[in-house]
Amino acid sequence: MDGEETEVLVGKYIQTPFNYTPSYKEVINYIVQQEYPNGKEAQVLRIGIHNPEDEEYLAYYENVEEITAEIKNLLA
Repeated sequence: MDGEETEVLVGKYIQTPFNYTPSYKEVINYIVQQEYPNGKEAQVLRIGIHNPEDEEYLAYYENVEEITAEIKNLLA
């Protein structure tokens, strides 16, 4: 304001349980586990092993790839 510059953070933020600086892989695994809780990730992976063209598996794969790219971009 009044010609002063201010830094503004824009985007989505999540609360994590880390009490140290985690690696990007730890952050990715944490987010994926939050999106696919209670064995859901293992279930989708089993579907993908049986049928790599399954829509649910492909949606999971794309989602994880997007998460990975976003986290790598943020932490780079």
